[in-house]
Amino acid sequence: MRLPYLRRPDLLTVLTIVLGAVVAALLLLLGIANLVHPDVPPAYLAQNTGICVLICLAGILIVYALFRPRSGGVLLCIVVVPVGYKIPAAGGLVLTLGVLSVLRGRRARRAAPADPDPAA
Repeated sequence: MRLPYLRRPDLLTVLTIVLGAVVAALLLLLGIANLVHPDVPPAYLAQNTGICVLICLAGILIVYALFRPRSGGVLLCIVVVPVGYKIPAAGGLVLTLGVLSVLRGRRARRAAPADPDPAA
């Protein structure tokens, strides 16, 4: 019995996964914590809730991009428009992770073996 084709991960993959996990955890933590206990006046509660939901959505999409880099990266590049409009620093991080995920997905597709050995 032979194990499937495994290759050593490159620097781009490791960097994207580590950075994505840290940013996703940070965004989810801040978004959920602010949803649970908002510290804003009642007049701004609806706006605060919208921003928190957007931050949580970005965190969930980053987690999705860790497992599906190509489609998740494209979704991150799309969601960067509203995130970057509301929170420019988070928009830059989401855009960087989106581009890195797309590059990681393209590189993984190119490096995959075309025809594994069926006799093994």
